[in-house]
Order: sequence, then structure tokens, then C-alpha cells
Amino acid sequence: MRDAIMLLYDYLDILNAALIRNPDAELIRDLQRMGEASLDGGLLGVLIVPDQARFAIRFNGKSFAMMPDDPPAPLVWRAERSYLKRVLDDPAGYIDHPETLDWDWLRAAGRARDESAPDAPRRH
Repeated sequence: MRDAIMLLYDYLDILNAALIRNPDAELIRDLQRMGEASLDGGLLGVLIVPDQARFAIRFNGKSFAMMPDDPPAPLVWRAERSYLKRVLDDPAGYIDHPETLDWDWLRAAGRARDESAPDAPRRH
């Protein structure tokens, strides 16, 4: 479990560095707006597979942080250990090119929160 914690912690450091290094990139601006508006610092559950290690993270539009997962946060991302390790093997490449990182899970979490909001338009 400790190895999985450090793996995710180091991965979040890379995401945070990408946010800081690329503040004017359209992708980063879009993610920050979505984080502030939709996620509003709510907890997001992450499951590292195949380890089955579960964690909670928070994204407030400015940075990612690990948080206690008690009670368990809604699961939004099944993160493949092999993907996390690949990113950690070349942090500078991913920090300099944040479009190469997997942000789909974060976008999906933002859309899901938008659609579950009480005043969200309902699809029929």
C-alpha cells in the first residue's frame, strides 16, 4: 500500500507542476475553470489497479492534494499503475506537455458533478 501511496503522491506532484508551468495553456485554463466551478474542492476517489489501493484526492482548480478517504469518496478514476509509472519515468516531458497527460477522468468527474447539481438541466 505504501508504494501505491507514493506513486499517486508523486503523480499529483507532476500534475501540480504542469498546472504551474503552463498557466496560459488553454487546456490548463479549462481544467482550472472546471475545477473551481464543478468540483469545488470535492473529494474524488482513485483506485490504483491492479493493486486495488484506494485513495481520495481533491482538486480545487489550482492544485491537487491527497485527502483522507473516510468515508470513501465517489470513485472517479481507475488509475493503471503502469500509466502512473510511465509518467513518473519522464516527469519533465509530461510537465512541459500537459496535453499528453490523462485528464479524461477529471473532465468526466466535472461533467458528472454538473449534471447532478440540483439546478442542472435534465436530459430526457
